[in-house]
Amino acid sequence: LLHGEAVGLGMLAITSGVVHERILGVLTHYGFPTHYEFDIEEVMSAIQRDKKKSKNGLSVVICPAIGSFEIKEIPLEGIKEHLKEGRI
Repeated sequence: LLHGEAVGLGMLAITSGVVHERILGVLTHYGFPTHYEFDIEEVMSAIQRDKKKSKNGLSVVICPAIGSFEIKEIPLEGIKEHLKEGRI
């Protein structure tokens, strides 16, 4: 999985509604993956080494609308639950 592909999948995972549909359309149009099989424990292990990880969670960029963003800290357990829900 290339970095850009991972970024695209991550954007799908943290967006919803119109933003999600627009990103999905762009990824599909350019042949990027829109789904990826992964091991949750491997992802959680990699997050432990991520530069955005803090003591309490992981800082992520949320895109509530095209052209805007928010930086939020998501608790690690919340990320794990999100992955279990299969949003990617």
